[in-house]
Amino acid sequence: MDNNNFNVEPEYKKYKMEEKNMLKINTNNLLYSIMRDDIKTANKIIEEGQYDIEYVDIYENTILILACKNNVEEVALKLIETGNSFPNKNNMNGDTALIYACKNKMSRVALKLIETGKSNPSQVGECADTALIWACGNGMSEVALKIIEIEKRNIGQVDLSGDTALILACENRMLEVALKLIDTGKSNPEQVNKNKDTALKNAYKNEMMEIILKLT
Repeated sequence: MDNNNFNVEPEYKKYKMEEKNMLKINTNNLLYSIMRDDIKTANKIIEEGQYDIEYVDIYENTILILACKNNVEEVALKLIETGNSFPNKNNMNGDTALIYACKNKMSRVALKLIETGKSNPSQVGECADTALIWACGNGMSEVALKIIEIEKRNIGQVDLSGDTALILACENRMLEVALKLIDTGKSNPEQVNKNKDTALKNAYKNEMMEIILKLT
C-alpha cells in the first residue's frame, strides 16, 4: 500500500465523533450527579475534565449555576477550582451562581466566587434581587462586606418585596454591614418594604444605636 495515499480523514472523524459522544455522556452524568447530590461521582468527573465545560441548558444555566442552585456546595467549589466554570454568566432570568450561593447560604462558595473577580455582583436576578440582598437577608456578614468592597452599581437595589440590603442588614442586626452600606451613600434609608419596615424601624427594633444616630 502506498502510505502517501492512505486517507486518515475517516478514522479522524470517527475518533472525534466518539470523543464528542463521550463528552456528552460525561456531561449528562455530571448533571445527573448534581441533581442527586452525588458529590463523589460529580467531583470525579470534574477532576478528569472529560465533560463539556461550556454546557448550558435551555434556561441558560451553566453547570456552576446548577450546582449553586441545587445547593451542592462541594461540587460548586470543585468547579470554581477548575478556572473554567464561567462565574460571570447569568441564566435567562438574570440569576448568577453568586446569587444562588447567597440565596442558599453557601458562604464558602460565595467567597470563592468573589475571589475570582468574575462573579458579577451587580447582576440583578429574577426577583429584582442581588447577591448582596440575599447575603444580608441570610445574615452572611463576611460575604456582604466583601461584596460591598467591590460593588459599584446596585448597592441600593430594591427587590420585589421592597427590601434593600440596608433594611435586611438592620433586620438581622448586621451592624458592621449596615454601617458600611450607609457610608457608601448609595442606600436609601427611607425605603419602605411591603411589611412597612424601614432600615430605621428595624434599627430601633434591634436597638442598633449607631445606626439610629446615623439615620436621624
